[in-house]
Amino acid sequence: MQEKLYKLMDWGFIEGVIYSEEDNPHRIMGVHRMGAYLVFQTFQPGAVSVNVLLQEEKKILPMEMVDEAGYFAAMMFYRKIGAYRYEVCYEDGKKVIVEDAYRFMPQIGAQDTDKLEAGIHYTLYDKMGAHLTRINGVKGCEFAVWAPNALRVSVVGDFNGWDGRVHQMRRLWDSGIFEIFVPEAKEGDCYKFELKVKGGLTYLKTDPFAFGAEKGGDGASVIRDIGHFKWQDETWMKERREKQAEGFLYLSSLEVYGTPADDAGMIDESYSGYIDPLKVRSSYSEGKRMVECLCASYAAEYGVPVKIARLSQTFGAGVEYNDGRVFAEFIRCALEKKDIVLHTDGKTVRSYCYTKDAVAAMLLILLKGESGAAYNVTNMDTKISIADMAQLVCDTFQEAGIHVTFDLPDDVDSYGYNPQMVIALDSSRLLALGWKPTTALREMFLRSAASMADAGRSGS
Repeated sequence: MQEKLYKLMDWGFIEGVIYSEEDNPHRIMGVHRMGAYLVFQTFQPGAVSVNVLLQEEKKILPMEMVDEAGYFAAMMFYRKIGAYRYEVCYEDGKKVIVEDAYRFMPQIGAQDTDKLEAGIHYTLYDKMGAHLTRINGVKGCEFAVWAPNALRVSVVGDFNGWDGRVHQMRRLWDSGIFEIFVPEAKEGDCYKFELKVKGGLTYLKTDPFAFGAEKGGDGASVIRDIGHFKWQDETWMKERREKQAEGFLYLSSLEVYGTPADDAGMIDESYSGYIDPLKVRSSYSEGKRMVECLCASYAAEYGVPVKIARLSQTFGAGVEYNDGRVFAEFIRCALEKKDIVLHTDGKTVRSYCYTKDAVAAMLLILLKGESGAAYNVTNMDTKISIADMAQLVCDTFQEAGIHVTFDLPDDVDSYGYNPQMVIALDSSRLLALGWKPTTALREMFLRSAASMADAGRSGS
C-alpha cells in the first residue's frame, strides 16, 4: 500500500465498518477531501478488485484492497470531479458497475428531525420508510427508519443480496433516524432493516412506514410507488348498505390502552390509559386508537358490522428463532444454555395468550361478537411479571442449567425497553361468548421452544 494512503486511513473506523458496528459510515466512505488529496473508500464484501470510474474525466483509478474483508481505497490529487461509479470484480470473474451509495447527501433535514422530536411532524410518512426518487440524476430509493437505541442499522433486500454489510445507514445526528439512498433499489424489491443492538445481537425488522408488503414468504416490506394510486373502494363501500357483509374483524392490541394507572387492576374494554403525544413510541397506541375509531366510523356511515379483537402478547409454535420479543429471548437462552440477564428489575406485568387460542377467539368474535364492540383476547391465568416469567423458563427447562441474573445499567433508558407497567387484560366479555383458553403459560413455552429449536436447526 502507498505510504501516503496508509497514513490517511482511519483504521478504527474501517474496523467498525467491516464488523458492522459503525453508525455513520458516510463520514469517511465515498469520496472526501483530505488535505491535498481526494480519497475514495468503499466496502465491497467478496470483491477481489475495484476501480473508480471517473465518468466526466473518462479515467479509471485502481483501488487498493486495504483489508481482505473487501475494503478498498484510492487517492488522487485534489480537483473537482464529476460523477463516478465503481467497477467491482469478483473471484468468479463476475464484473458489475455500481453507483456509490455514500456520495449522496441526506434527504431528511434538521427541521424534520426537530418536528419528529416535538411530536408535530404530521407528514412523517413522506420522509420515513422507502421512497423512490432521483438524486443528481441517479434513480434509486431513499430509506429511513427510526431506531434510536440501535448501534448500527442496515437496509437489506433484493438489491444487495440481503447482506447487512453492504448498505450500512448513517445516524442523523441525535435524532435516532438512520437513512441511506440506494441507487440499485427499484420498485417491487423486497427489503427489511437489519438492526444491531447492545450485546451484538442482530434483528431483521419490517418497515413500519412501508407502502407494500410481501405476500407469504418471509413477510418482507416491498418498495412501492403510490404517487399514482387511486382509491377504488367507493362503489364497494356504498354497496355495503345493500349487500351487507356478515362480519368484519379488526385485529387491535393491548397497545390501545396506553399507559395504565398504577391502580388500574384488571383492564376491561372500557378502560382508557394515558398517552403522551410527545413520545415517539406513543405512535403505537395512537395508531391503534385511530384505526379503531375509523372502524367505528365505517360502521356508522356504511353499516359495516365491525368487531374488534384486542390481543394481548400472543405466542406459540411458529415463532421465528431470532424473534426479538422477551419471551423468545428467554426461550433462546434456554436453547443455547445461557443465563437470562435482565437489564431492568423485571416488574412489568402482562398477560399472554397461546396462538391457537387467539385464532379460536378471532373466529368466535367474528361469528358471535356484537357489532361495534371490542373484545380482550388473553388468558387471564397467565398474568405474570417479566422477572417471574424468566424464572419460570429456568424452572421449565431445568436441563439447560440456566439462572436469572440482573445487570441494571445506569442508562437503562438507552436500551429502548417499554416503560414499566402492569397491564393485565380482563377477557370476561370474550368468555361470555363461550371462549375458553386451553393452553397454560408453561405449556406455551414448551411448544414454542420445540418450534424455535426446529427453526434454529433449519436456519430459518
